[in-house]
Amino acid sequence: MALENRLYLVANIGDKQPCDPDTDPKCPEDKRYQYNTNVAYGPDGTFLAKYHKYNLYYEHQFNTPAPSHVYFDTPFGKNEPLLNLQHTSIQ
Repeated sequence: MALENRLYLVANIGDKQPCDPDTDPKCPEDKRYQYNTNVAYGPDGTFLAKYHKYNLYYEHQFNTPAPSHVYFDTPFGKNEPLLNLQHTSIQ
């Protein structure tokens, strides 16, 4: 869709990441983390960034990752829409 319309696209998806309980004591029983995730694609269709949300509101099905700072560059400057609604002061 980003390529077809030549625009930057940010979408929300679920993302599964495998883990090993032998090396990760927080690894869930099913040996995977599930994250509420934003992904960004550029106007040429290239994948730009992935951000696992960490301030989850009533989303118990998702695991909480370590906080991270994710952005991507555009001709307009750095964009950080992957951080939307991640501030704990928003209620």
